[in-house]
Amino acid sequence: HGKAERGQRYSDCPEYGHFTRFFSFFAIDFSVTEDDEDRTLSSGLGLDDMLDGFSSTSKVNSQFLKKDSRLSAVNNQALIQYFAKLGQSKNEDEVIDLDYVDTLLASGADINCIDRHGQTVMHEVARAWHVDVAKFLIEHGADVNKGDHFGRTPLHVAAAVDYVEMINMLIENNADKEATTVDENQTPVFYAAKTDAVQALKALILKHGCLYKTIVDYKGRTPIHVAAELDRSETARLLLECEAPVYLSDNQGSRAITWIISKMAPVANEALKQLYSTDRANRKQYYALNYLVRDKDKDPLGKAQTPLHTAVTFKQYDLLMHPVFRQLLDRMWHHFGRFWTLYQLGINLVYIVMWTVIGIVVEYDKRHSYTMPDDIWRIILYIIAVAFTVYQIFEEVMEFRRSQKMHSYWEDTRKVDIQMDMKFCHPRWPEERKYLEMEIEALEQQKPKYFHDMWNIFDWICYIMLLVCIATHVADIISHTEILARLHIRFMAATIILLWLRLMKNARAFAILGNDTN
Repeated sequence: HGKAERGQRYSDCPEYGHFTRFFSFFAIDFSVTEDDEDRTLSSGLGLDDMLDGFSSTSKVNSQFLKKDSRLSAVNNQALIQYFAKLGQSKNEDEVIDLDYVDTLLASGADINCIDRHGQTVMHEVARAWHVDVAKFLIEHGADVNKGDHFGRTPLHVAAAVDYVEMINMLIENNADKEATTVDENQTPVFYAAKTDAVQALKALILKHGCLYKTIVDYKGRTPIHVAAELDRSETARLLLECEAPVYLSDNQGSRAITWIISKMAPVANEALKQLYSTDRANRKQYYALNYLVRDKDKDPLGKAQTPLHTAVTFKQYDLLMHPVFRQLLDRMWHHFGRFWTLYQLGINLVYIVMWTVIGIVVEYDKRHSYTMPDDIWRIILYIIAVAFTVYQIFEEVMEFRRSQKMHSYWEDTRKVDIQMDMKFCHPRWPEERKYLEMEIEALEQQKPKYFHDMWNIFDWICYIMLLVCIATHVADIISHTEILARLHIRFMAATIILLWLRLMKNARAFAILGNDTN
């Protein structure tokens, strides 16, 4: 028999008329097509060795088995090893001898026997083989719904490797399209979504009507949430086109839209459209702003990152100009931001004026001298200014520590999440664990965002300059010299300029002033 492309049905082959019930003297081509090579790069390793109970090394126990049972175990092992060998073969001309397979089955081999991970021959065939091989197995009693030790059925495998023809055939033969994995609780739709198997996802959703909008896994994640978390932009975009909700929260209060913003900004612009609608007849606009803030029911302490926080962290300024975010910012400004911004602006203005008065009212060569009671105001003003400076430095240190604490909490939480997913990584699909390990490595390389804000660096420059001014002034009082007096006034002049520039940090919140101060 010559080579047959995966999509070719064997009813189209001239030899089809010679098929018998046992496929005698016939072999189906197992060659990998060019399209297969692209897909099989992430299609797992196939079958493993037999379970110890079926291993040929279990000779000690074999004496207690009946003759038929021993023969069946040997045939089971031969069947598994035969398919495992073909599945790992690099020979493009390798073919499957169905006559040999049928002989094993007739000799007592169980078509549903499993390897050490619970996989059956059907799992291997669903991964990369021709659909007619799967039909042959089904005709001989293969269970299309038998899951391995992880609960993955042949349909999960076919969905993960984007094998549409196999998906269609399995469902047509009563495969459970909503079968869930053990503890992980993920259906084939999840596996198609998290492996970027677009065509498989289309077949499952559009052709076979699989659930995808509100179905959740063990973490409370929907398929689009999983696709976004694993950076699968193609399947995420397809799910968006199918109106999969991006605003639902998982068990920790994290929303799918948050992951879309952090992992795939171009898709996020489309996702935000779900939160915005218009009623042209009544000339009204509707914004679902409650989905852009924390989920109070699932995240009462506010630990999960919000879409707004994520967009700012990753500097997605184009997204912040989306009508939904602009409306949210407008609401937050009027209800919370405006009062506290004006308060901070006023406090800092008073602070700067105090240091300005200290720096320019008294000549540089006379400020080391304090005459009582005429200069009592200078002492009081200086004490207040220094105390204010110490307080602001303390607040800055606390902000830095809060930034580190939040980053550490997020990093630890994310690591725990990834490690939970690692429990469900299949030994025969090593790329799953490898990707999650890369996620942990990338996570460990991230640093707190405190010093990513240039205004924070500018704040510390101002504080250091002020401390130098205070130190030189005290030194000038203790031991006055012309050099110290001039050094102090020069530092003071530069510091006053920096302090007035620092006022722009508060002014940037006002649209009329802040556009050029970010």
